Amino acid sequence: MKKRIFHFNLIEIVLTVAVISFGVVVILGMLPKGLRATRNAGIESYASDIIDQMSTFIINDSTARSNINTFNASFAPADYDDLNYTALLSGSVNAGSSGTFPQVNIYGMSRHSDINGLYAIVRGENITVGSETEARVDFSGLLYVWRSDSRYRTLSANHAAALDANKLHDCGNGSGTSKCTFECSTNNVPSGKGFTVNMELSYPLSVPYAERTKRYYSFEVTQ
Repeated sequence: MKKRIFHFNLIEIVLTVAVISFGVVVILGMLPKGLRATRNAGIESYASDIIDQMSTFIINDSTARSNINTFNASFAPADYDDLNYTALLSGSVNAGSSGTFPQVNIYGMSRHSDINGLYAIVRGENITVGSETEARVDFSGLLYVWRSDSRYRTLSANHAAALDANKLHDCGNGSGTSKCTFECSTNNVPSGKGFTVNMELSYPLSVPYAERTKRYYSFEVTQ
């Protein structure tokens, strides 16, 4: 008995190719989103690392704590939209027309010479191609650090009548002028006991300040 051999016909081949092509197109369409998500996660990691380093530096260095400005309402981050990547990476003092930024002992960070608490961050490296030097930037941002008074809240009861040591007193009883009230007050931590450190990190430097992603952080420092 002769064995019959079946082959794929043209319709089956076309349908198979169509299904495979659809799957490939879907996968390729997801790649850009995956790459963007990976890049954004890397940038967030850089930002968190910078804040962690800066927080540790401030907590452990008394000079850094004393050099932090109180908030200056006239400070304008948009004045520093012209910072030069190559100058910042090379440690050059002149990094833009808005001021000078000599490097500090934190990798990739430079502090403004005249404004305490203002830092420029550029992480990457200089690449020389022929006679031209270009900056390969992995992360760039502007960090502004300022201090404000730490505050705490207290809850107090205003008794309508003098307490009798021999009787129980229920603040929930009474009405009108004989009713007890509770007040919540906010007070500053006494000077010299501690303060709040606030940080604003805006990135990347390649876009104007108004268009940057901004992250805000704060923590308490005990003196």
